[in-house]
Formats: sequence, structure tokens, C-alpha cells
Amino acid sequence: MTDDDYTKIVNENALNVTRSADPQENSTKEEGRVNNPGDESWEIGFDFNEIYEDAGFTILDTAFNVPWAWQIRDVSRSATKTDDTVWLEGEFLLSQLEFAAESTDVRSGSGTLNKSGTVTMNIVPRELVTE
Repeated sequence: MTDDDYTKIVNENALNVTRSADPQENSTKEEGRVNNPGDESWEIGFDFNEIYEDAGFTILDTAFNVPWAWQIRDVSRSATKTDDTVWLEGEFLLSQLEFAAESTDVRSGSGTLNKSGTVTMNIVPRELVTE
């Protein structure tokens, strides 16, 4: 599997990552999902637009509302320096994602996909984005 198979590129402006206030609390806010006591969660918030073409929407569609191993790249840090890319990796719960698109069944095509939401990650990121 290549990076493109499970990678979502997050636009530069609104990516933010925060740790749960209390490692003991259940911060996933997901039915049927409870953190083990002592687990830490990382919430990643984003609000961005993206142009997609051909099958670029497929990953978003098939990953909707399911646990998914994603890597999120902060494009703002790599826009000027290609070697300064920050990756976050882990299991994301995508049920809070909102897709303002014509249909979530779209498998191909082109247009603008507007998205906003918060995902919760139970595995500590490789490198935490704090800006």
C-alpha cells in the first residue's frame, strides 16, 4: 500500500492538534468506543476546501465514518520547504467529518469538496503540530 492509498492532505490554515485535557477521561465522544483508563487522545480539527479530480474522492468516501489508518500532512509547513513536512499518524474516528458535496456516493469526477470537522486519534502522533 502506498501513501496515496491512505493519505489525506490537510490544507494549510486550520489544522490544529490538542491532547485530551484528562488522560483518564473518555475523550473520543463516540458510541461504543471507550478509551482504556490512562489512554491519551489527540483531537485534530480542520476546516478546508479541496479540489478533487478523477478518483481522488474515493478514499474520503470509503473512509467515512469508519476507523481508518490515516497520515495527515500539514501542507503549510511543507509549502516552502519540501523536507519540512509534518506527518501525524494513527487511527482516526471519522464520524464527525462533514462533507458538503453533491453525494457521498461519488466515486469519480471533479469539483470542490468542502469539509470541516474534528477527528480523534488514540495513538500519539509521530510529531505533534502545535501551531
